[in-house]
Amino acid sequence: MASVIWVFRIGLLIPAVVIALVALPHLDTGLLLERAFPASAYIQTNTPLPVASYREVAGLLASAPNRDAESALLQAEAAIDAGQPRQPIITKVGDVLSVLRFPPAGGLFWRR
Repeated sequence: MASVIWVFRIGLLIPAVVIALVALPHLDTGLLLERAFPASAYIQTNTPLPVASYREVAGLLASAPNRDAESALLQAEAAIDAGQPRQPIITKVGDVLSVLRFPPAGGLFWRR
């Protein structure tokens, strides 16, 4: 009887473990966005920053998972404001958004 109880307890634990494993990449992205703050907030409001700040944010967010559109767009904007070449950045963001099947808003950012 005791073994049945332990099997039941382990069965109840499995969904929690699965949810935790699925949440880990989102935790990583959140930690990267936290490290980029407050520069990330200034970038989103188009407040001018020193080029070094743009480079730092772009470098931090470059390692974010490819399926996170928010960090990809923020990283792209920071990289472009830092003076990096546009075409590789636009290609990377286009790949992220195509995976998500998310149409670009307005299309202004995507003009070549």
